[in-house]
Amino acid sequence: MIRKSVFAACCAAGFLGAGAGSAEAFTILLKGRANLCAEVLDNKLQAGAPIVLGACNSEQENQSFAMDARLGGVWVVDDKNVNLCVDAAEGAPLALRECDKVTVVWRYKRTGSLASDTGLCWEVAQNRQAAGTALIAAKCQAGPGQAFSANM
Repeated sequence: MIRKSVFAACCAAGFLGAGAGSAEAFTILLKGRANLCAEVLDNKLQAGAPIVLGACNSEQENQSFAMDARLGGVWVVDDKNVNLCVDAAEGAPLALRECDKVTVVWRYKRTGSLASDTGLCWEVAQNRQAAGTALIAAKCQAGPGQAFSANM
């Protein structure tokens, strides 16, 4: 069974979820739009599947994410396979990839962005706030299309 919670741990560097301990699942919401969440398109929990916006439903496995306590990276929680992480190059859509092959480690910052150490953030493509819109990796700019929150 998937457990849901708010980010519980916080470290001095300003990132949430980077502490030790077991990971708990949460939903990633587009800030200011309580009805739009990040999800794996068409519930295809497999490498290469894109991450898009979808109507929030906390019971959907494809909307459950967690932070890797060892890396601070975001990955998809799936009872069958927890080795799928979110990855992308700059300007490319976010997609699932085997965790040992990712090129970017994402961290949830207190500001609400999902950011990498390389200056990339999750962003709503073309700031189009509608279900089915792709999430991409873009340079962090603290705009509304890069603001997310965790479920309560």
